[in-house]
Amino acid sequence: MAENENIPEDQGIDVDKLLDEQSHNVRAKFVKADKKKYLDLNMSWIMLIVLGLATFGIAYALQQSPQANLGSGYIILFVIASYIASLIIYNLGKLLFGYISGYTLSRLEILGLQIVAADGKLKARYIIKNFFELHMNLMPRSKEEEPKPTLMLLGGTIMYAIFTVVIIVVSFLGIPFYLTLCLRYGLAIGALLVFYEMFPCKLDVPNDMYLLLITNGQDNKKAFNNILRNNNAEYAGLPIDAIDFSSYDGSRITPQTLLFRLRSQVYSNDYQEALKTVELMNNLKLNVPSCQQVEAMYEKIYLYLTHGRSTEAAKEILVLQHLEKNTSDITASISSLRCDILISALLDNSLDELNSSMENFIKEAKFIGDNPRTQKEIELVKAEITRIKNVHSDWTLGELKIDF
Repeated sequence: MAENENIPEDQGIDVDKLLDEQSHNVRAKFVKADKKKYLDLNMSWIMLIVLGLATFGIAYALQQSPQANLGSGYIILFVIASYIASLIIYNLGKLLFGYISGYTLSRLEILGLQIVAADGKLKARYIIKNFFELHMNLMPRSKEEEPKPTLMLLGGTIMYAIFTVVIIVVSFLGIPFYLTLCLRYGLAIGALLVFYEMFPCKLDVPNDMYLLLITNGQDNKKAFNNILRNNNAEYAGLPIDAIDFSSYDGSRITPQTLLFRLRSQVYSNDYQEALKTVELMNNLKLNVPSCQQVEAMYEKIYLYLTHGRSTEAAKEILVLQHLEKNTSDITASISSLRCDILISALLDNSLDELNSSMENFIKEAKFIGDNPRTQKEIELVKAEITRIKNVHSDWTLGELKIDF
């Protein structure tokens, strides 16, 4: 099939040239965004090294204490238990104070078990590849009100401080001295988790202090709440709520709403505006999480393939693969699974890959259930199947049928 076959007359080569010119202008406008400041520097490796050395130092000091008299195996178990306890306490505090300030649990993922809130119900499934993932996300309880996230983001620290006071008081109540040592050293290790969450820096997964800093201001709080709602919509496959801001300059949080604007533009078949949004996300990528960049790349390739630009789509696949390898916390959305169907057929040219992609899409759609977004995704996939049949007339493809 020729690259420009079946393209509407008002979306031909001239339109693509116009888009390239517009992309160049947008890129020039955001040149200043490439200048990194302190909060733009990813300090994940530095933080990992600091925590590792601090953990070793505390554990070594406890082992060297004659009163404790613990072997290496017990020290390792002690460190693990201390971190698990502090994780539970910290996140309970975040949940409690988050609820007080207007938030509720939207996703919990632990040891491969994923629990997602969807329209007042909880849906659970097991994902073996996420066995070592640990995530907890919250979102505003109200769809209309915009709660302030400050108390939620400080809730874990407040709870750990309360827990620390209680444990210190208990340690003076005449318990054996070796137990007192373990409690106090355990508090010190747990405090490293609080340090991780409260140190003002940028990490692969944003910590609470970073979020506290970047959500200062009315627009930033509104953007943050919109992101929390739409992240839940992505995990649960629910309809999204796209919002626009007059400017994305000077903010580290509003650019993260652009993915949802892109979704809306794809659903409304607004080809030109969708590609402009992808380009804007690329120019603001310092403040767009890599997992969102992956989703945006899927949509960009989808747009190229549905408008006959297969050569350019093939080039973007290399960028997508590189992004996916270097991105944590990737959970394939129903939208990326829809894009993967077209990639399997028109770029991989593999019937086996296509069948696998179709199975993944159907499985996800059934898990999500019947809702307006699912129906829109199914509509887009049916259009993809028609395009695939035109290209691969020798392939035997059935109709897409999903029984909810």
